[in-house]
Amino acid sequence: MMFTSEHKPSFGPKILAITALSLAVASGWLMSDSVRGNFVGSILLLTFAIFYLLRLLATLFVFLKRRMSWQEAILISTVMSIIIIVLFNYGRRQSNSINAVDIIAIVLYLFGSYLNTFSEYQRYVWKRKPQNLGHLYTEGLFRFSMHMNYFGDVVLFTGFALVTHNFVLLLIPLLMMLNFAVVLIPSLDDYLEDKYCTEFQEYAKRTKKFIPFVY
Repeated sequence: MMFTSEHKPSFGPKILAITALSLAVASGWLMSDSVRGNFVGSILLLTFAIFYLLRLLATLFVFLKRRMSWQEAILISTVMSIIIIVLFNYGRRQSNSINAVDIIAIVLYLFGSYLNTFSEYQRYVWKRKPQNLGHLYTEGLFRFSMHMNYFGDVVLFTGFALVTHNFVLLLIPLLMMLNFAVVLIPSLDDYLEDKYCTEFQEYAKRTKKFIPFVY
């Protein structure tokens, strides 16, 4: 992914991403055999998916100020649409009631959503202050992880995978984590170091890169 400082609304690519994911949620819901006859499972999956769409809407149109390319929008739309459809269609729920796995899934989903969205909100508020122009944000939840928003995504999709009761689908957050750690984070770190130099280097020395208190 190409990171850039250029600020541009990029309404076209963002609308494409939201539209594609909305269609994926609708398709996953209509195509799914696993949730038919299981009211609890179907409601949990649909609620998780809709809440994710609302969060993504806020991220793209409120928090994300940089330019979003068509290539980036197409890549995100394709990958996330596949993930959502897979989550809807490969559930293994046997019970029509909430159990311990569901409680854990809900907690992880809500906690991950909080980490992702609230960290973005804190940075958004900070960057709106004129005195912070040109400086690197290192406060709030980003004190505990240089990429708290990415970590939040992994946590919430762990919850999303768990609620299907198909533990093989935990491969989804695992692959996400590997993509963040091996591809996106190194690329973003290079961009941030070029842009902020010493500020970034000092931040990197005192802050965990991805998983708070661990790595």
